[in-house]
Amino acid sequence: PTNLPNLPDCRAILDLCNGSDGNLWLGTYPLGLVKFDPETKSFSIFTERSSPEPLPVLTHFPITSVICGSNGNIWAGSQGGKGYFVGKV
Repeated sequence: PTNLPNLPDCRAILDLCNGSDGNLWLGTYPLGLVKFDPETKSFSIFTERSSPEPLPVLTHFPITSVICGSNGNIWAGSQGGKGYFVGKV
């Protein structure tokens, strides 16, 4: 199990990448896509509802891969092989 006191429902970190924005992006189970801001030491969980653009639901699926592009774009992939463009965040 993953021991993250500020993210107690996280059972596993399956992938991560360092974003060009300085944030750490985590693919987790069962929370989905999570951003960690090292300056504030805070976590943000990304869902369809938290996105300014309509996105496929990014939670309740294991996010098994996260790619951080040098242009600030974030891509996330799920266990079923589906890829999601998260955009510049």
